Amino acid sequence: MKQRKYIFLPGAGNLATFENIYLFYMKKILLSLSLSLPFVLSAQTGTATINGTLKNIKEEVPFLFYSYRNGDDVVRDSVPVKNAMYTISAEAEMPLMVNLSIVSPGKRGTSNSAASIFVEKGVNTTVSIDSFSNISVKESKANAEYTRLKSGVKPFQVQMRELTADYPKYREAQDTAAMRKIEEGYDALQSKMNEEVYGAYVKANPSSPVALYALGQYAGYDIDPAKIEPLFNSLSAANRNAAAGQRFAKKLAIAKATAIGAVARSFRRLIPRAK
Repeated sequence: MKQRKYIFLPGAGNLATFENIYLFYMKKILLSLSLSLPFVLSAQTGTATINGTLKNIKEEVPFLFYSYRNGDDVVRDSVPVKNAMYTISAEAEMPLMVNLSIVSPGKRGTSNSAASIFVEKGVNTTVSIDSFSNISVKESKANAEYTRLKSGVKPFQVQMRELTADYPKYREAQDTAAMRKIEEGYDALQSKMNEEVYGAYVKANPSSPVALYALGQYAGYDIDPAKIEPLFNSLSAANRNAAAGQRFAKKLAIAKATAIGAVARSFRRLIPRAK
């Protein structure tokens, strides 16, 4: 049996084989190239106007913060709330996910003070009743689909909160066995949610305006090309060819190029054959 040689490489793990080093630099090179290449198609940009109303919100709300992604950039800003109403204008790729949070003394950061919505080109009318997070959006099919997804996710989130309630206590006591059991249970719930909610949604709704969002949630950061590429290819042409679809395709290409098998084959080609 041949003995593997390990060396130390910051960022590639404390003990890195030469294969890992190759993988480490390959990912960096491909990521740099993907950021420098122009999009295959221009972004489907438009302007969305959000006219919002707060109803039965008891606390004072002088400002509202919002943020959204426009391509690779993140836009953050705030607007005043006057007479329980606010207006936001956003020019970006559509449909657009917008994160909202109200700013009131002692309330910002609570579970009821933030919300995420999907808006579309044109006027979007939002209403928050009793609590800010209880928000609805008229005129937006994308948000209606997003609401469907959230309803599927909610039971899993409840189970996750219940499961992890005692985690800080076990961490304080350095009870690694109990911590590991919770982590394993959490991972199992996460996997089940991904399959039953996000994965199932993409398969059943390839033309949905939030199909790419659901696929991104399903794929996660560490994309498995064998699992994700068939789902991406099953999306409607409109979703695949959208600017967001093109960006996802680039991530998928990087994941394929740096998959273990692909790296091993590329690495072997770099090693001179003994004569």
